[in-house]
Amino acid sequence: KKRQGASEAEIKNSPEYQALDDAYKTEKEAAEEKTKPIDAQNKRLDEKLTAVTAPFTDARSWIVAKTYQLEVTGSESGKNSIREAIEERKQKKIDFEMPNDQGTKEEKSLTFPELEALYNSLRDEKARLGAERVQITQARDAAQKKRDEYMQDHLGGLTAEQVAGLEKKVEDFKFEIKQIN
Repeated sequence: KKRQGASEAEIKNSPEYQALDDAYKTEKEAAEEKTKPIDAQNKRLDEKLTAVTAPFTDARSWIVAKTYQLEVTGSESGKNSIREAIEERKQKKIDFEMPNDQGTKEEKSLTFPELEALYNSLRDEKARLGAERVQITQARDAAQKKRDEYMQDHLGGLTAEQVAGLEKKVEDFKFEIKQIN
């Protein structure tokens, strides 16, 4: 572990590694500057999605259950009453609390189609932000990979951290007999 630590320190002091590390740090700072607002927006979206999910899934599951009843009902009058119940439920306002962009909760009252549209738009926005975040962090991840590959290529064997991890695993290892059928 000491020998690998010394080798690792020697490599980290080399000008090539320093240049790669500086490039990584620059990319990391640039990425953090762009991802912090995205992360904050993502957090607000999560809060909104959490507030919308329960009322939406409750209403959707009721409609799905009634749709199944509609499919298995034999009489036409029974089917018509179920269709009417489904339409009534879709037009009925659903009350729930949802945080606004400032974080304070506000009362909302939406019909099922409106609630479904809101739920889908929040989910789509979350997916868009996730894709944007991945796009922004690609340069940082590539610089980190390049730096780490340089370390692995110039270091014979494991890093001091990897050796410490192996030692910890050996210390924590349970010797036991296991029967395999």
